[in-house]
Amino acid sequence: MSILRRDDVRSLYGSFSDAYRAYRDTFKNGRPLNRNKPKGYDLLKGVSDDELAKAIREAVSICSGETKKSKLTSIMRAYLGSISYQKEIEDTDRALEAIDEDLEENARKDEDKERKLLIEKRKLIDKRSILSPNPNDHISLKTVQNLFSKPSEMSIHSYELLLTWLEEESSNSVIRLYEAERPQGGINPDGARDDISEEDQIDINREREKLSAYRNLKQLLITRPEREPFEREVKKEYSARALIEAINVLGDEDRRYLLKTLTLLLERFVFQYESSCVSERQPVFDSAKDRDVVAAKNLVLNLLRTDCGREAEEDDLCQFIATPNKISYLMFKLFFPESSIEIPTDANTTSDIRSDFSFDEDVEQAALSSRYDPKGLSTGVEWNPVTVTLLDVYTGTQNRQ
Repeated sequence: MSILRRDDVRSLYGSFSDAYRAYRDTFKNGRPLNRNKPKGYDLLKGVSDDELAKAIREAVSICSGETKKSKLTSIMRAYLGSISYQKEIEDTDRALEAIDEDLEENARKDEDKERKLLIEKRKLIDKRSILSPNPNDHISLKTVQNLFSKPSEMSIHSYELLLTWLEEESSNSVIRLYEAERPQGGINPDGARDDISEEDQIDINREREKLSAYRNLKQLLITRPEREPFEREVKKEYSARALIEAINVLGDEDRRYLLKTLTLLLERFVFQYESSCVSERQPVFDSAKDRDVVAAKNLVLNLLRTDCGREAEEDDLCQFIATPNKISYLMFKLFFPESSIEIPTDANTTSDIRSDFSFDEDVEQAALSSRYDPKGLSTGVEWNPVTVTLLDVYTGTQNRQ
């Protein structure tokens, strides 16, 4: 069984596959090997300091409710410092786990190596014990001040913290909007609730403003000239895939309604085109139903998060095409290719579990071609290897390498 949801899940447009392969060629062999910017590497190519600083201020202000410039620096320091603190703890814990695995594998085979590992483990334990949850201890005031004054000179570390913060805030806003706008009683023609109070509507409008500010800043951060053709094709592919996934979920009547709506949109498109030509003188307890409901909710959340496809990125598309329960296993295999997961050997369950976590040859081949550098950037150019693997299979790229 493949990691893709169904056998028919393949790229819908040849132009998407072509754009993906062309863009993949721009980054697959160009990952930086350290945390410093390589010589000549422009992290924020084509974005002015004024434009970026304004977007950062707006995002922090709309999130915190604070408008005074003098307070925005301390607020941003708390936001990013908290993320940095959590990341440092996670990195330290992962390093400790890796040392424990090395010690277990070594098992007194090499006493000198074992002694060095134990010394390194003691240092990490000491570091872990003194890590403070105070955000100010994990990001300097000068670092945050530079984000507002000279954002284009930000470090890779600051860049990744800022992106992580935006992802978290955007996801929270999408969930809050979904809960607030989900129909509970009658439904208006636009699909929204018809029982929203004036106070609730104010909160919803504010949440939309927050989401807009987050998206605007993120778009500036991930802008890359080499991405532009691919980004256009992602949005087109995403829209087509969203329609197909919706048709798979909806019942007969709802599909008819969707097609009727689509027909009206197409008729309007034809009418507008013909008019312009004239004016210009030119020519309930059902398990299957439960799965559909879950799929529908995920589809709605995805569409909300992407503003119905306008903000769609490659990761959003991947949520439509992948089998969810295999993603974590694929991540493990990509990050730790030499490790193995113990599979229960109970006679009643072994076959089911093995079939759940076995990958087709195309996925294995794509995973092997998706190199992962744990010190690489999260810039949109150096992708998550899971995304690369999924899109390689989706577009048949792994068969061309």
